Amino acid sequence: MKKLFGFLKNLDENLIKILLAGFIFLVPLWPKLPIRMIDYTYISIRLEDFYLVFMSVIFLIQLLRKKVKLDKQFLWLFILFWTAIFASTAWGVYISKTIRLWHLGVLHALRRVEYMIVFFMAVSVVKTKKDFFLMVNLYFLAVFLAVLYGFGQKFFNFPAVQTMNPEYAKGYLLYLTPEARISSTFAGHYDLASYLVFGIPIMLGFYFFTKKKNYLILFILSLIVLIYTSSRISFGAYVVATITFLIFIRKYLFTVFVIILTVGLMLTTGELTNRFLKTVQVRRILVDEKTGAVYIGQKITTKELPAGSFYVKLKDQS
Repeated sequence: MKKLFGFLKNLDENLIKILLAGFIFLVPLWPKLPIRMIDYTYISIRLEDFYLVFMSVIFLIQLLRKKVKLDKQFLWLFILFWTAIFASTAWGVYISKTIRLWHLGVLHALRRVEYMIVFFMAVSVVKTKKDFFLMVNLYFLAVFLAVLYGFGQKFFNFPAVQTMNPEYAKGYLLYLTPEARISSTFAGHYDLASYLVFGIPIMLGFYFFTKKKNYLILFILSLIVLIYTSSRISFGAYVVATITFLIFIRKYLFTVFVIILTVGLMLTTGELTNRFLKTVQVRRILVDEKTGAVYIGQKITTKELPAGSFYVKLKDQS
């Protein structure tokens, strides 16, 4: 009985920390399966939404019980932002009438609160250097698992659950074609790319701080998966953020290594390079002077045609 009470006491003291660790894994890794679709949109309420509400309620209870402390240093900035969000929603609903469905405006505002409230939970439990390294390493483990699944999607036909259009958002398991952009456990390729872009400079920072090769390996694997997403904007953000970071900490030789590695991987995979080449194109445009009709000549391969656009004409057998 004494051991049980000790376990329950320890659980009570570390409950927010345990829930935060669950959040680190659940949000990026859990398939984006819908639980309740929201009317007049294809956005759905998913498991992570219920988890965050549960976390928030527990955090409030622990706050009232004085088991955790609320860091008020940045609280007023958050409140100011949330006030602006809800004021904008109210203006759109009642004054400008630009928000026709008020519940969508309110849910959009609440999602901003949902995303940001985790900051206060993390600050309340990360009290020591040990706590900080624990949470960051759990985050790196989550990134590693997402990267592994991305490779599985690319080479071993692992399924994807995406929300990139109303039909996909219903929760279908999709099996990507070889030339498709991977999304791993995320709702779309751009979500995965953004997740990796935020993490890559942190990986490199920990590599230089600890001198452990695990972080370097994770960086290389993450970079490969980032390139497989073929997200041009995220890749551009990676280049700017990573090179700026390396120059700032004066790792000039390593910067050259990263540039060579990045270019080499881009040329090896090819898809991202092709997408960049299509960003700016020179086209010949012909205008019919009599009718004003515009004709744009372009070359296209059968791989670029949407489904149903290509057919083989059969000879008349009669």
